[in-house]
Amino acid sequence: MRAFATTLVLAMCLLGCGLAQPELNFHQDLNDNKHCAPEKFLTGQLTERLALQTDAEGLRQLIWPSSYSVRWAAGFVTGHFVVQDDTGAVVAITGNRYRIGGLEFVAAGNAFWVCGGVTPL
Repeated sequence: MRAFATTLVLAMCLLGCGLAQPELNFHQDLNDNKHCAPEKFLTGQLTERLALQTDAEGLRQLIWPSSYSVRWAAGFVTGHFVVQDDTGAVVAITGNRYRIGGLEFVAAGNAFWVCGGVTPL
């Protein structure tokens, strides 16, 4: 009986981990320039803080179009953030790999301005 109780408590803790939403840093531009001509493409994994862990340059903060939104999707053990465009279509999911087009934005601490498309890899 004690083993069952311990297993039950552990299972409830794991379930709760997916329901707890981590802190979010969703940076958006003011002009909603989602259709610019990208000058550069970055490839990497989207982190739970909505930054891109790039293959070549390390961690890069992303600035998303102002019409984009983000929501938390709770999971059984873990959850993830989902980035959506102005039509509600899913653009990106944290934990997945993407090729993202955009512009360097040095004035914002070397951030990357997402405006040229997000392609899953």
